Amino acid sequence: MDYVEFFVLSHGRASLPEECRLLQVLQNVMQVLFHNDDVFDNFLGVMAPFLTVHGTTDRVMCQTSSQLLYDKQSSVDKTLKIYDRMYHSLVQGEPDENTKIVLKDMREWIDERVARYGSKAKGLEEGI
Repeated sequence: MDYVEFFVLSHGRASLPEECRLLQVLQNVMQVLFHNDDVFDNFLGVMAPFLTVHGTTDRVMCQTSSQLLYDKQSSVDKTLKIYDRMYHSLVQGEPDENTKIVLKDMREWIDERVARYGSKAKGLEEGI
């Protein structure tokens, strides 16, 4: 079963041509990223701080995909933030109050990492 079939079965939607095209594009991206062992292995080996965010009413990607990224990511500094009753694009198309919450959380997460690790990432000053 491919992603489009899974989406239709689990969501009972995707009857509109635009949704089908979008899902096909996403399926292609998923295949490139997660069926290419080199890309996936390299992604999982990234040790930089890692933030994954997801809306519970996302109709494009299931929440399990964000959980999988979080679970498989090698970084010791990783965060999974789930936003109740928010959609796929957490900073576009949401009510202003939701967008402000997400952007505030992202800013705080970044500020915490800058405070923890410094304003320059290790290795950048050496040109690595």
